This record gives sequence, structure tokens and C-alpha cells, in this order.
Amino acid sequence: MQIYVVQPGDSLWQVARQFGMTVAEVASANGLIHPSQLVVGQALVLPTPENLYVVQSGDTLADIAHRYHTSISELAKQNVIAQPNQIGVGQVLQIPDFPKPRIETNAYLTDFQTPGQATTANVAWFLTYLSPFSYHVTAQGGLVPLSDAAVLSTALQRQTTPLLVITNWLGQMFSSDVAHEVLNSETIQATLMENIFTVLRTHGYGGLNIDFEYVYPQDKDAYNRFLERLVGPLHTAGYTLSTALAPKVSATEQGLLYEAHDYPVHGRLTDFVILMTYEWGWA
Repeated sequence: MQIYVVQPGDSLWQVARQFGMTVAEVASANGLIHPSQLVVGQALVLPTPENLYVVQSGDTLADIAHRYHTSISELAKQNVIAQPNQIGVGQVLQIPDFPKPRIETNAYLTDFQTPGQATTANVAWFLTYLSPFSYHVTAQGGLVPLSDAAVLSTALQRQTTPLLVITNWLGQMFSSDVAHEVLNSETIQATLMENIFTVLRTHGYGGLNIDFEYVYPQDKDAYNRFLERLVGPLHTAGYTLSTALAPKVSATEQGLLYEAHDYPVHGRLTDFVILMTYEWGWA
């Protein structure tokens, strides 16, 4: 759709012809009862292809190129414009095609009953990853299971990769102590890793997402070492590793939610991170 501003001398027939439309189509799109009565400055809605642009007053080729994520030279070449600074109001420009950037999307899911299953069926088509939330890690390296079979089956049918989310959740909150016990014991980590790989293999998960929150600041290096220990075996087995990170506004952000999350190390070791920007709106 484009907006065309009527210029002196314009008729509906001229405007329609300029954009490859019929008078009836333009009149219908704008609810014109008397098509012959156009007013200079009147805005007309033109349901034209998205790759066409009508030059407006004040437009420059640079502005238009920036708006459509292309270059001045490409835009000029596409429209055989010899003098890029000489474009006229009402001129129709064809916008060069450009590849759309590829993005990856993730959604956390907390409801595994009928409503959650229905949500998964509806939105999984649009997701790269689905992350059932969550398998709770115990202080001994165990994993508290989820009833995730139905949503995992739906996600896989829609070619969405499920991520195994593990957290240091205990009762009604994240437990700094559980994270401390796990991150500072290689024996507990060995048990946890065995349990992680069992769930990955038997449930059809495509990767591991670690969401350890409220980790003691003094456990930052231990958290980094745990990631270093995990990444090799996960990649060898064909799984991804990602982490959920609290959204810092500076490298020196203070607070229990932030200090143990070492952005540079997580960025180097993991395949990707999920920034929990929803924390800013949590109340």
C-alpha cells in the first residue's frame, strides 16, 4: 500500500494509470463518490505492490534508500536515475529486492496442560526454539521432571527445536544455595550432567538452556568453569548450549541477579544467550 498526494493537474485516471490500476480500484480504495473531484493535497490510498514507492514532498533518494535498507546506487540503478538528486514528487520508484534477515525466536512455556498444549500447537510454527520451563536442579545433581511429552511432540511435529531448561528453582524462588552447591562440586556436576544427557536423549530435546539466577557473585568463576565443562560433550553429541542472562546496562552492574553472569565468557562458550529483558517489567 502507498499514499499518493494529489498534485496540481492530476486526475483520477492519470493517477490510476501511473500505478497500473483502474479508476474504479482507486475510487473504491478511497471511498470516492465523485472521482472527478480531486483536491490538490488530498491523500489517496493506493493498494500497490510493496516494492513500489511514490516520491513525496521533501523526499530524497538517500532518505528512501535508508527507509528500505538499500543503497542510493542500487535504487538509482533500479529506476534508471542518472541524477540521484533530481527526483520529482509523485514519481514512482521500484524498490530493489533485498534478502530479509534471518532471526531466531524462542518462547518459554510454563503450562503443560490442555491450554499450554493448544498454545504450543498455535505458535510453534513461528518459533525456532520452545523452552518448557523448567527442570529444577537439586543440590545433589538431580532433575525434577516435567510432564512435557505432549508439548514436545507438538513442537517436533512443527519442526521447532525444544530446549531443555534447567534452573536452580527451589520451592517458590531461585536458590542461590542450590547453585552454589552444584557449581562448586565436580561430583555433583558429574551426576547432573549424566541426568541432563539422559533427558536430552530420551525426550528429544535439541539443546540445553541454563537459567541459573541469583547466583552468588563469588560463584561467577565456578559458573564459567561449569559451562566450559559442559560445552564440549554437548557439541560432540550434537546439542546446543545456551544460557539465560539478566539484562545488564553496564559491565559493572551490581546485584545478586547480575554479578555472576559473565557476559564475555557466556558469549564465547555458548551457542547463543537469551537476554531476560522481561525482567525490566517484572513486578
